[in-house]
Amino acid sequence: MEIVLIIAVTLALLAGITAYEARRRQQRTVRGDGSAAAVGGGHGDGGGGSADGGGGGDS
Repeated sequence: MEIVLIIAVTLALLAGITAYEARRRQQRTVRGDGSAAAVGGGHGDGGGGSADGGGGGDS
């Protein structure tokens, strides 16, 4: 009977660890996409700055 309890606890721990790892992988993917979007936004802002600078030169 004790062996059944030990096996049940072990399986529960393995299931919990697997679920935790799956969540971590999803968060890493989301963070990676967010970083890429932030970099793209940074380039867009830089382009806008150049356009503003050009307008100032014309004035």
